[in-house]
Amino acid sequence: MNKKKKIIILLFFAAVLVVLVTSAFYNGLIIRKYTVKSDKLVENQGAMIVLIFDLYSHVYGENQSHVIGLIKKQAPDIIALAGDIADDIADIQGAELFLRAIQNIAPIYYVTGNHEVRSGKADEI
Repeated sequence: MNKKKKIIILLFFAAVLVVLVTSAFYNGLIIRKYTVKSDKLVENQGAMIVLIFDLYSHVYGENQSHVIGLIKKQAPDIIALAGDIADDIADIQGAELFLRAIQNIAPIYYVTGNHEVRSGKADEI
């Protein structure tokens, strides 16, 4: 194999490695929308449920403004928190800011995750 081919192969694998590492450690916000249909609902009846999990006490903008703006944009009828809003190692300030900021958007249902439990602060949160 000539030197040019080796360099191209090496660059290809380096690029793949960068993509894999970046996606494995990405801690940004991801929004996915799903439509669920059921015969149990009256026609044109529905609800917008925003499900949030794995924030790990991160702060997304001043006073969580980035994540709060995204939530408000969805105009939810319910906010469901599915655990790990707080982190067991990091300061819980980000989680506290988040919880205060969403209080008046919609009813909130919160199930603690393993990070809240391990932090020993699940009752506080």
